[in-house]
Amino acid sequence: MRRYKTYQNDPRELRSKYDSKCAETGKDIKKGDLCVYYPNVKKIYHTDSKTAYEFRVNQEDWRMGHEY
Repeated sequence: MRRYKTYQNDPRELRSKYDSKCAETGKDIKKGDLCVYYPNVKKIYHTDSKTAYEFRVNQEDWRMGHEY
């Protein structure tokens, strides 16, 4: 599978290092939970949020090559 170049400020999924709250829904994110981080705005999103859903959809589009 072809890997696309990534940049430092690209949003990404990661495991939370600290307890925090989702910037969109206000849900608690516990240390170690999977979440989506947007470095440009320094916000973290719960996996159930609309922003995280859109992130996953966009990632899938890139994996499929935009030509499906």
